Amino acid sequence: MQVPNTSEQKANKLAFLDGFRGLACVYVVLYHFWFELSIAYSSILTQNIKSYFRFLNFGNCSVAAFIAISGYCLMLSTVRSSSDTLKNGWREFLIRRCRRILPGYYVCLLLGIVLMNGSDVLHKSLLFQNAIPVDMFSGVISHLLLIHNINQNWVFNINPPLWSVAVEWQIYFMYAFVMMPLYSRFKANSLLLSGAALSVVLFAISRLPIAFSNKFFWPHSWFVFIFALAAYAAWYNYRVAIKGMSDAARLMFVSAILAAFCLLSVLFFTRDDKWLEHHNYIVELLSGGISIGVMVLCIDAILGNKKSFLVGFLSLPFLVFLGKISYSIYLYHCFVMAVVIFLVMKYLGAGFLSVFATLSLALSLVVLLSYFSYKYVERPFMRV
Repeated sequence: MQVPNTSEQKANKLAFLDGFRGLACVYVVLYHFWFELSIAYSSILTQNIKSYFRFLNFGNCSVAAFIAISGYCLMLSTVRSSSDTLKNGWREFLIRRCRRILPGYYVCLLLGIVLMNGSDVLHKSLLFQNAIPVDMFSGVISHLLLIHNINQNWVFNINPPLWSVAVEWQIYFMYAFVMMPLYSRFKANSLLLSGAALSVVLFAISRLPIAFSNKFFWPHSWFVFIFALAAYAAWYNYRVAIKGMSDAARLMFVSAILAAFCLLSVLFFTRDDKWLEHHNYIVELLSGGISIGVMVLCIDAILGNKKSFLVGFLSLPFLVFLGKISYSIYLYHCFVMAVVIFLVMKYLGAGFLSVFATLSLALSLVVLLSYFSYKYVERPFMRV
């Protein structure tokens, strides 16, 4: 099997995955920023200006990309070895996931509880309109257990973006206890079948009358399939096309990516936001599929020692840096945006200078805060 000889070489060659994560993170941050700005500064932003930035209205596309990147990366440790099981077993896998996800998550959760109860700044933010009032019992408990995504009263409580952290956290357990055991016994096709089956079951349960009446739902159940499809793609790269894809296979992937991108673009520009929100599964499945296709082509270029614009672009140091701190960026960016908009509006009022000041100050503070969170909260646990 052709794999790099050292851990450092492996990390360098796969840096594009961090860059891809960084790019997705930039988009979801801009989505939330634009959502708040377009309403806070609606008096100076004409309809024409808003139409130019309509492409920033689809933040869940980035969440689908995050899920795809996660599924692909987590499968790498298995497919790059001679084993068909989780590296060191499911216990070690979940311990590693706990160390990676929980420290930053709980610090952010604590900060959110303090801010939501100690100040009314967040209460005035449109980003937090569904986050209040904070349910100090069931809301907090559900967030501590990372199950707040299953109830409509909890899902956006405290810090709205945290819903997707809970979704991904639960997918880890499905991966460890359903997908991988089936993969070990029945091989790669079982990843697709189990991912599809879990998605359908979760979707169906959410639509049961008893679930609906109790406000139970599992949002974006198709993310499970995106995760499984990404894991399958990693298997394809390292177990089937280890020496590089054939020209026909490569052409098929490029054509599929372009077709999905064109369809997504057509939907964005021909359908209104309400239609897209109602049919979000189409948009997110296409986004996840495009993300998976990009990773497959990048790895194919790396394995075949070919030059690739995609690999080069996604490996840009700035994007790789953003990718490394992307988890903290995702956790904290809404807090920062809400506070900055409040202060800028209070002291500068509404104007184009305010828009510029808000964007530049908020983005700078988000990156700075996220860097310190990554360095002092995330990394120490990752090294254990």
